[in-house]
Amino acid sequence: MYTKPTTKTDEEPESTGAAKLSDIVEPGGRRIKPSLILVEPNHNPRKFDTPEMREYMDGLKASIAACGVNLPITIRWDAAIGRAVLVDGETRLRCCLELAAEGSTVRTIPFVESKQAYDEAQRTMLALQANQGRPLTQVEAGSGFHRLVGHGWSVTEICEKVGVTRRYCEEALEIFNAPLAVKAMVQSKVVTIGRAIAEVRKHGSDAGTVLAPQVAKAASTGSGPIRREKKPPINPYQVLVRKIATEVGPEWDDDYTGEYIKVPIDLVREVLLLADAA
Repeated sequence: MYTKPTTKTDEEPESTGAAKLSDIVEPGGRRIKPSLILVEPNHNPRKFDTPEMREYMDGLKASIAACGVNLPITIRWDAAIGRAVLVDGETRLRCCLELAAEGSTVRTIPFVESKQAYDEAQRTMLALQANQGRPLTQVEAGSGFHRLVGHGWSVTEICEKVGVTRRYCEEALEIFNAPLAVKAMVQSKVVTIGRAIAEVRKHGSDAGTVLAPQVAKAASTGSGPIRREKKPPINPYQVLVRKIATEVGPEWDDDYTGEYIKVPIDLVREVLLLADAA
């Protein structure tokens, strides 16, 4: 069973009593102890408690243990609280904290300083735009998009500034608002986002109950994730017949006793073209 790891990013950072950032950095001015960095609430839409993220972080930790952190994190100094506050690079920070707790010789992390203060909406945007490491999943992005909507952003604004399509954004928001059981199925990759959204639109809060037996069956047969049902192929003859029926209208009913009906010449041509192509 997967167990969520604990790191100091979930705890209060070490107290410094410093008046400025230069008071707590290492000699040389470009490295800092990871345990001194504060990660603000709702800093990152990323989910760190998934098996996939655990696997990614274990690989990154091995790289950091062997070669160090190559890409500096970004921090800012908050004079009001006397803290170094994380701006970008939480995954790298978490890896360094875990390595330190395990007794690794990695004791500091390189950083660049940002002079800009960020509100929650700006922090969310930065997390959505940065993604220099493992890309956010659509579910994780949905969490960030939801925060921005809460700050008054429109879907159009989010798409323009994050650089995603409207469909991607709207689907991410839909899956964020889906029942927890459905969201868990998507995060576990046993149901695709497309299928999950289709079931939520059709069954609402009962979507998880509808999907559960299908997920169980797929697991027993090893058939992979539950995907969106494919629509049957369009029959061109049926389409044409419906088109003719629509054009003819009220003349075509059970009570009509005439020998002929009027069909527009364009539809006759379509019938002939379809017959030639058959």
